[in-house]
Amino acid sequence: MKWYCHLQPFADTPGQLPGLLSEGRGYRLICGPLRKRINQSIILQFRPQSFWELTTRYREVVFKYNGQRFEQPEKAQSLLDKITRQPFITGIAGKESKEQPPQLFDLTTLQCEVNKQHGLSAAATLTATQNLYEAKLVTYQRTDSRYLSKDLKSRVPKIMEQLKAMRAEQIAPLNLAKLPFTTRIIDDTKVTDHHAIIPTGVRPRNLGVHDQLVYDAITTQFIAAFYPVCVKHVTTVDGISRQVKFQAKGTQVIEPGWTILFPKKKMSQDAADDQALRAFTKGEAGPHEPSLREGKTKPPSHFTENLLLGAMEAAGKFVEDDTLREALKERGIGTPATRAAIIETLLRRNYIQREKKQLRCTDMGRTLIEHSSTRRLDPARWGSCPLCGKEVIKGNRAYGCSGWAGGCPFVLEAECKGVTLTPRQVQTLLQLRVLQKPVRIENEPRIFILSTQGLIMDLRLPSSDRQKNIVKNELVKGQSSNLSRFPRGDGGK
Repeated sequence: MKWYCHLQPFADTPGQLPGLLSEGRGYRLICGPLRKRINQSIILQFRPQSFWELTTRYREVVFKYNGQRFEQPEKAQSLLDKITRQPFITGIAGKESKEQPPQLFDLTTLQCEVNKQHGLSAAATLTATQNLYEAKLVTYQRTDSRYLSKDLKSRVPKIMEQLKAMRAEQIAPLNLAKLPFTTRIIDDTKVTDHHAIIPTGVRPRNLGVHDQLVYDAITTQFIAAFYPVCVKHVTTVDGISRQVKFQAKGTQVIEPGWTILFPKKKMSQDAADDQALRAFTKGEAGPHEPSLREGKTKPPSHFTENLLLGAMEAAGKFVEDDTLREALKERGIGTPATRAAIIETLLRRNYIQREKKQLRCTDMGRTLIEHSSTRRLDPARWGSCPLCGKEVIKGNRAYGCSGWAGGCPFVLEAECKGVTLTPRQVQTLLQLRVLQKPVRIENEPRIFILSTQGLIMDLRLPSSDRQKNIVKNELVKGQSSNLSRFPRGDGGK
């Protein structure tokens, strides 16, 4: 099932915001995970919590405590006292690990990878890939397959031969007469309208910066797919002192295989925790140096565009409705060809915004989600503070945070911009963060929004004529995009 995000004016019915544009379920589903993950109020309200980690150093290797980190220093200290100046005994185990070569790119994984490595937006990557396709440098770009069909097996060695003029050193280790066409590369059942994106072998000339970045990514991925696996030896050393268990890990690359083509890729967290291990003997014992380290918890991280693309592809995980989750299970939100345009529309309409590599949900986006939810007011409470999350209480002349004694400065005046808020309107702002019905300011209808900074913002509603023009322009633009004709190019299917 494909999801088409449409625009329509809100009807003047209860529970809706008259005058605002509905972005359809697709856009709301995108704003939803954004809001849940990167809602600025969650980060602003976040208060770091201390924790303690127990480690010990034995023969210049750091061993970590096998249990959970400690929330109370007393518990950590008791274990530290227990093992201080006590012998440390080791056991050792090792295993071989193989890491398969990367698969070929479809459009979404290409956009994710280029955004992750170079910070290029999904729209910019799509434009660059479109340019490369029109120049017949790569195959058709709007694909959701990461596989090739069997009829392309004979063409791949020829493409490799052509690429030798630019990538001789990288292609030299490959036996082009016996390329490993595994099922990770060739699978007719997983090729629909178009196969994976690969270079055609045509030599590029005078490419722009973005086009060159994307071309290099596609070409390197294509070559790497035929490289040998990366072979590693993972060593685990267990240690124990007075029944308190520790562990250290180290990884040694035996055969780098395909990873030699990606020297600048960041290590995973597991790899970053690895260290060079000495030669240990099972059962050996000796003195060690245990210690405690205090750390602080960190707030939730913001979405980047590559993570959002992945979330759109697997959108069912964020949906609570069973029917909708089932519908989204196979395709997610949009298609590889439309996801970049959906993100750009959200940016253009100020529902989300870019801050360096991060995407953040705006108050407008939060309003769209809050108002499409089924939450109801709780008449027994005023609501939560937008700054710290604590309950709001009513004072003699205003509403304020119950955490005022701890320094929270939030105050909400009942008089705002010439409008006297009723108790129910105050509850609505504090619980839903947006009024369900417009107020009039200077004889114009406005919508009140409570921002994550605790400020009331008034949103001017577009006139019906302007709203119709916006809808018309969006539909015309969408039709124009759908009617665009693309050359099939060399290698397109």
